[in-house]
Amino acid sequence: RGEAPAAAATPERCDPDADEATRIAWAYRVGEAARAGGSAPLADLLGWLDSDEEALRRTAGYGLRNAGAPAWPGLVDALRSERAGTRRYAAFALGNAETAADASAVHGLIEVLDNDPDDLARSNAAYAMGQIARRHGPAADALVDALLAHVLPGAEPVNTHAGGMARSTVRESAAYALLQGAVNGTVK
Repeated sequence: RGEAPAAAATPERCDPDADEATRIAWAYRVGEAARAGGSAPLADLLGWLDSDEEALRRTAGYGLRNAGAPAWPGLVDALRSERAGTRRYAAFALGNAETAADASAVHGLIEVLDNDPDDLARSNAAYAMGQIARRHGPAADALVDALLAHVLPGAEPVNTHAGGMARSTVRESAAYALLQGAVNGTVK
């Protein structure tokens, strides 16, 4: 089990070569500090989000999701990255109910869902939209039409045959997102 650098108002930097548990614990601490208004090293996490290494992108996603509003501008920019893996984790990180308050984040996720060539980026965007739909905010209403367009028969191509079943992970994530909103009363 990894050890996070000692708790502080401004978390120390973490070596990207540290073990994954240490990196993730540090990333969560950075996110908490940023959310609390501290001068956390979000730039480090945003840099890791565009890393060649999947493990660093994943770590960045956890920390940036935990950071909330201070991370949104960098995450919205990352949705337009040339690297599919960066777009995937940026979408994941924006999947926080508080994001419903930010129209640019919601519209960025809709853009990924509607137009990204990467199935996993689109699937993550739909899943993130489900997390946002859990809370009614100024931008949450825009989610419903975008999600419905991706659950209709034939709207999404089959992209997996896992478990012997042909299905679309994007369509599944969009359906899950609508369900999240319906269960929480924000989608009617």
